Amino acid sequence: MIGAFTNRMAAVMWVILVLSAVTVLDRIYMTWRELKAGRSLTAVQNGTAPPPIPPTQPGVVQRALTLPVIVIWRGLFWTYDAGPGSTT
Repeated sequence: MIGAFTNRMAAVMWVILVLSAVTVLDRIYMTWRELKAGRSLTAVQNGTAPPPIPPTQPGVVQRALTLPVIVIWRGLFWTYDAGPGSTT
């Protein structure tokens, strides 16, 4: 609607393209981390999978991204857990 009202439809489509690509990359990265930690689908179904890695604790998985990219990534996808006693 913003693109239609401001006559900037091409710019809005580019924003949608970029943000959807970021979302895809986030899902690929999360899947890679889970598989690297040994949490495959069959292991989860059998109950033999280790607990999930919290997003803020890389655990045994080495960081593949530099600090500025991590800061931007966490800003786009708020990956911090709500603290104890939180209502959310």
